[in-house]
Order: sequence, then structure tokens, then C-alpha cells
Amino acid sequence: MNEPFSLSSSALSTIAREFPGASRGTYLDSSSTGLMPNRTVEALAGFLADRRDNGKTLSLWEEALEAGRAGFATLINADPLDVAYTKNCTEGVNIVATGLPWVEGDNVVICADLEHPANIYPWLNQQRRGLRVKRVAPTGLAIDPDAMLAAIDDRTRALAVSSVSFVPGFRTNLATLIKACRERDIFLLVDATQSVGVLETDVQALPVDGLVASTHKYLLGVYGQGLLYCRREWADRMEPMHLGKPGIDGSEGHPALDGYEHRLLPGARRFETGQMPLGARALAESIALIRGVGTRAVEDHTTGLAGRLAAGFEEMELPLNLDPYGEGASHIVTLGELGQDGLYEVSDPLLKSIYDALVAEGVRLSARRGQLRFSFHLYNTQADVERVLEIVRKVVERSGGGAAGGIG
Repeated sequence: MNEPFSLSSSALSTIAREFPGASRGTYLDSSSTGLMPNRTVEALAGFLADRRDNGKTLSLWEEALEAGRAGFATLINADPLDVAYTKNCTEGVNIVATGLPWVEGDNVVICADLEHPANIYPWLNQQRRGLRVKRVAPTGLAIDPDAMLAAIDDRTRALAVSSVSFVPGFRTNLATLIKACRERDIFLLVDATQSVGVLETDVQALPVDGLVASTHKYLLGVYGQGLLYCRREWADRMEPMHLGKPGIDGSEGHPALDGYEHRLLPGARRFETGQMPLGARALAESIALIRGVGTRAVEDHTTGLAGRLAAGFEEMELPLNLDPYGEGASHIVTLGELGQDGLYEVSDPLLKSIYDALVAEGVRLSARRGQLRFSFHLYNTQADVERVLEIVRKVVERSGGGAAGGIG
């Protein structure tokens, strides 16, 4: 590993030991699925061995659940009582969409063109119950905060955005949206799946009302688990659409023993209907590694690498996507126009040639809606950047040159 930016030599040594997958190829696809560290795999193996040998060791299950919850809460600077386990980001959005106190004719504001389906379908589904979905067009492939705020009216109950879009990977100006939503008592929900674990995240410094994430990307956990943070003042105003024992306060274990009456837990935990100790065990281990390296160091490292890749693409006059609002640097670099290609397709001939050449050379990346997406995490290096640029440069030279300019 070389040119570590803000990562210390000890951190680099730890990362090299923990991620053998990063040395077997060039992995720039963390926005799809992150690599899992050795320590997490080993912890899962131990957990599964206990399951094999003992069936259920309650203390291990409870310890895993609390360690995962506490780790995530610390990572985003939240109280663990305000964090609930979910199956994925989609379930977290559904919990908010169904739990908010809205009535027929109320609306939610989203920039649907730039949101992942996980932050669209749950809102569209509420149209059958009378919720209006107000879709705001992007500006220069970015979420326009002024346009989002202009769409708010006296019937707006929620505003849903990604902290970083899954394409083209730009940051959203959350501070402006937070201020406006707080003044109007509008719930601001943030899909942080593409940022938490790789970018500094602090729900006290940027007091969003809700934050959802899936664990298999930048949190380096298992597929099939997610998390929901919900600010206490809002959670206590919300009613869960689905209810289970984990969301009940002081349950004796069966409704018959409680006189068939119940009281919801305070905060976000009222939304839990089930838990996955195995996923929580993985989450705790991976977050411990991320925190050991330092989230600020991870952010500086990944955005630095992304910046060098973007500069190389710009030199080749490839259609590099540039944030029109100049928000902070991202760990995601994309090429190409956002088009009508399938979700996992790119049709532009030059970009298709670049994609095929990279894949043939063992580079992992994504094709998303007509764009090529390169995403960095703590295990990536300057050598990854140089290798990609070398392969792409050969394709561009064979094609007779890149496309003039970038997309602003």
C-alpha cells in the first residue's frame, strides 16, 4: 500500500492484514457491496460454531445485539436507544413512511431521479393511502436544495434524500434542508447507505430526524441487515405499522401475562419486530475496525483517492461528472450521462468498451443507469487508481480520444 493520505503506517498494516480480497484484484465496487474483514469473518465463524454446538447461547446473542447497536450509535454520535435494527434500508424507509402521523392529502418531497429504489418505492406505496409524492427534478445531476425547499407546502410532512447519491455520487447539502425542515416540523429522512462507514457522520452536528442504512456496503457487514436512527422527539410521535415483542416495553413474554395490554418502548426501538444476532455480530466487528482507523482518516483517504482518479479521467477528456454545487469531496467517481439505460447497464460505446476492458483485467466496478461508477473504501490504494487509469488510457487511445469536456 502506498500514498496513504491521512492513514498511519500502523493503520495501513492493519488494513492489509484484514482485507486479503483487496490484494487479489482492484476492488472499486463498495457502493454495491463492501469487502468483509478477516476479523468479521472469524467472529461469524465462531458465532455459527456456537449455534451448531449449542443451539442458542442467549448471552452471546444479547451481547452481539447490544454491541452492534452501540457500535453504530457511536459511529453516528447517537444514543443506542434511538437505533433500531431493520432488514435493510428499504425496511427503514417503510417504517418511517408508514409511521409518520400524516393524513390523506399530505405529501412527501423527493428527488426521485437520483434516489435508490429503496427510498422511492416505500413512498409510492403510500399513494394508495392518500399520500402525495412530489418529485423534484435534479440540477446538474445533483439534488437541488432550493428546489426541494420550493416544493414544500403546508401539507408537506416529510422530505427524503440521500446523504450521497448512489449515482452520480454527489453529497447533498443537508444543513440547508435540516434548518428548513426543523422550522416547519417536517421529518427529514436521510438514506446514508452510501456514506455511513466511509464519511464522517454525526447526527448531533447535522441533526437529521431519521437516518437509514444497509450494512453490506460501507459498514462491511452482512447482506440482509440494516439500521434506523430516529430522533427521539419524532419516534415517540410515530406508531409502528408492524409490532412485535422487541418493541414492547416491560413485556412479560406473552400478551396473556400482560393482560393483553402493551406499552411501546420509547424511541426507535419500538419499531423492531425481530433481530439478527449474526448480522449484529458482524456489524460490531467491522465498525470496531472502522473506528480504530478513524472515520475522518477513512474519509480523507477515500476522497483523496477518488480525487486522483477523477483528475486522471479529466486529463483524458472523459465525461466526468462534476458536482454543480461544489459540495465536499466524495469517495465515488462516475463517468457518463444519467440516461434511460437499465439500472445495471451502460450503452455508450466508449464507456461500454472501458467497462469491458476493466472487467477483463479483474477490476470490480459498477454500471448504473448509463454511468460507470468507481467507489473507494479504506482498503483501496493509489496503486488501484494507477491501474485503472492505465487500462482506461489504452482504451481511449484505441478509440481515438475521449469525449470533450465533462458533465457539470
